[in-house]
Amino acid sequence: MAKHIAGGKITDTHSSIIDAAIPLVKLIQKQPEVSKIVLGPITQGLRPAPHRIKVKPITGGINITVRGSATKQELYVYTSNPPVTEETAKTLF
Repeated sequence: MAKHIAGGKITDTHSSIIDAAIPLVKLIQKQPEVSKIVLGPITQGLRPAPHRIKVKPITGGINITVRGSATKQELYVYTSNPPVTEETAKTLF
């Protein structure tokens, strides 16, 4: 079930977020090297699976795909130090 999150470093164009991504966004939002977090599209109706993340580099930051129980969502995290942000994100999964 998607919820909404807004404020701080979250862009205001899209505020829906899956349950599995909420703790991750709250954690990386507090990091001083993170300047912006863009919440991407949500895919629903997936087969049940364990929660996990996949991290890929992008220009100016990292792309994190968060897999929930039956949903997944992409997050675009703009950061001045991608390796540190990636390690911070991996502490939750």
